[in-house]
Amino acid sequence: MKDELFFKVWRNLYLKKSIFHHLYLYNIVNDHCSICSNWFCKKSLQLFKYPTYIKELHYFSNTTNNNTVIDLEFHETYSIDNQLLFNSLTPPPPPPLQQQQFEICKENTEDEEVGIILPSSIEKLTIHSNNKLYIGFIPNTVKHLVFDTEFSQHIDISIIPEGVEIVEFQIYHNSYILLPNTLPKTCKTLIFGKVYFNEFFNNSYENENKRLEGRGSEEEEEKNYNEDDYLFPLTIGSIPDSITSLDMGNFNLNIPLFELLPNSIKELKFHDFEHPFKIPKSIIHLNMGNCFNNYIAKVEHKKDDDDDDDDDDDDEENLESINFGDSYNPISFNYQLLPKSLKSLTFGLSFQSSLPIDLLNHFNQLKSISLSKNYTNVIPKILLQIIEFKDDENIKYYGV
Repeated sequence: MKDELFFKVWRNLYLKKSIFHHLYLYNIVNDHCSICSNWFCKKSLQLFKYPTYIKELHYFSNTTNNNTVIDLEFHETYSIDNQLLFNSLTPPPPPPLQQQQFEICKENTEDEEVGIILPSSIEKLTIHSNNKLYIGFIPNTVKHLVFDTEFSQHIDISIIPEGVEIVEFQIYHNSYILLPNTLPKTCKTLIFGKVYFNEFFNNSYENENKRLEGRGSEEEEEKNYNEDDYLFPLTIGSIPDSITSLDMGNFNLNIPLFELLPNSIKELKFHDFEHPFKIPKSIIHLNMGNCFNNYIAKVEHKKDDDDDDDDDDDDEENLESINFGDSYNPISFNYQLLPKSLKSLTFGLSFQSSLPIDLLNHFNQLKSISLSKNYTNVIPKILLQIIEFKDDENIKYYGV
């Protein structure tokens, strides 16, 4: 019956033409919306002909840069035929002066996001505005959510709906703590951008400079860390135990980070981290980033309240791969501090330390060692079978 219905539809030239036309529009819409410079505001969403075809949306409010329909027309002219996707880009005639004054007052007293219904087809949403969000603004269909650098509002519980699996914070000015239960239990990947901790670090550096110049003390510096305008944005519980992949962005503080990390995390990545590091036992894949040139301490395991005191669990090691990045070049590669479960070691452009001949005895599961072609030290013959050299085209392999 289904096959018979399919052939009836397929033989109908009108329906067949209509299907192909909408497939064409669907591809055009997705190509258009995936371009990061093609932002949508409330006005452009109202004018868009095919909102249910949108899978990726870059949203901003009019208050972000006072964008108007005229600005939209100028912007869209360079990317696609406006008549194909938008109903009309011609601004309506201006209302009477009294009505204009009323609308200006109304715009200044209402949040731009209030009353906006985003298409339920969206799977990836990037928020470029800085207006406070309300419950229901983010559709339940969203799987990948990005808060861009313009956003700096406090996020209430339930703002991010269940179903979101990836959350990125590219926030530039942090004045709020990411409270426990803010992220849904469905979130598996958490990414802090390259500027997320920027405001806190800048003020930390200013305090350090004052102390070195004799204008401040270490006590004053510690006190200043608690100022409301640059509170450290994470606390215990900020990162839920549903997270399996964590990117710490530009985090670079010498604090016991493993206290903030749940035991669910399997993949951990840094960009600018430079301090000694204690590896949580749950980590399987570790990328130390291109700034790290310090030592990694013994593996630590943060016990949960419901963990049993089992010596066998304490001896378990899970780490399988480490990427040390381009700055890592210790005087002596102290491999004894690394877990014996390692299967892959990756060193960056600066690494010139000698590789010990008994690496395979210590890491009995080691299958690959990746080195830069800049490496000039003598390699033990027993290690040659697992050595891989990466050229400049694969430089991203070493980096973040």
